[in-house]
Amino acid sequence: MRYIDFHTHILPEMDDGAKSVRESVAMLKAAEKSGAKTVILTPHYQTAMPISEFCAKRDEKLSLLKSAMKKDGGKFPRLLLGAEVAIDGSLCDKPDLEKLCIEGTDLLLLELPYSSWNDWHFQEVYRVIAERNLSPVMAHIERYLKRPKDIEKIDKLISIGARFQINAEPFLTFSGKRIIRTLAAEGLISAIGSDCHSLRRRSPDISYAMEVFAKKFGDAFIDYLYNKSEKLLSEHSNK
Repeated sequence: MRYIDFHTHILPEMDDGAKSVRESVAMLKAAEKSGAKTVILTPHYQTAMPISEFCAKRDEKLSLLKSAMKKDGGKFPRLLLGAEVAIDGSLCDKPDLEKLCIEGTDLLLLELPYSSWNDWHFQEVYRVIAERNLSPVMAHIERYLKRPKDIEKIDKLISIGARFQINAEPFLTFSGKRIIRTLAAEGLISAIGSDCHSLRRRSPDISYAMEVFAKKFGDAFIDYLYNKSEKLLSEHSNK
């Protein structure tokens, strides 16, 4: 069973994810064993930090991780850099915003607040498209939907062309299954993510959740989701 993990906190000492290079290596091994072919490294980004500073730190941590992977000699998924970008009112005015996109693409993983959304949140997502010519992917969208009818909350995001990433973990809960089933039926799932923070907290091993996915939707849906994610990356390539 193969998949692309669109949302992870594996880079060491970047945020509330992996606390060491050793832990990062172990998490990548777990992801590979689970079936991940590509892992996108998406540490949290808050607009209070200059993007140049964030990217310098991210590059440093990636270098440390790659050195440890080479020393380990094990088998690992392909890695792509990215960020989980919190939306605020100044986001689109930040210089070099495109440097937070998933490596080699114009895809920007955006995180909405847990509290109620205001018009300016939708406006900021629209500005990402209209003013910065980037393509937003909304992180763990199922988190904001308590019941299937809540899908109406994301109508504005759908209308402006946003894509949606879901986390695997909620599919192991009754309410999560209902929400994700509704999103799948509407063709709104473009990517899946572990949103892993450690080997135990939202583990990078999502094989059990993927098995549940397969039982509910069939193996063909898992292949469809992988191909859809791969196509999303290729169609939005800026290389």
